[in-house]
Amino acid sequence: MAWALGQVEIEDARLVVGLAALETRRVSDPIRDELWELVEGLDELAWDLQESEAGDETLVGYAHAFARARAANALWYSLFIPASSETVADCMYEAQAVAGDMNGLRAVVRQALANTYPTV
Repeated sequence: MAWALGQVEIEDARLVVGLAALETRRVSDPIRDELWELVEGLDELAWDLQESEAGDETLVGYAHAFARARAANALWYSLFIPASSETVADCMYEAQAVAGDMNGLRAVVRQALANTYPTV
C-alpha cells in the first residue's frame, strides 16, 4: 500500500499508524476505525468538489481528492488480516484507481509475490 500512497500527496498521522500496523501485522479495530474516518472525510471532500459547478480547477481538485481517498481506502482494505479474496480484490481496485497505473501495480504485486513465493 505504500505504492498507492506514494502516488498521491497525502499526509496524515492515521496513514502512518496504518502502515506501521500493516508492516508489523498488529492491526486493531481502533486503527481501522480511525483510518475509515479519514477515508470518509476524503470521499466527502471529493464528492463536494465533483458536485460544485466551478471550472477546470475544481475537476483537477476532484481528481486529486478522489485519488487520495482511494489510496487511504486501499490501506484500509489491506488492514483486514487474514485477508479474504474479497478484501484483496477491493484493495487492488482502490490501489489501481489512485493513478490508473495498472502496469505499475502489476509490477508491485509481482515483486511481492516473488518475495513471498520464490521460484527455484
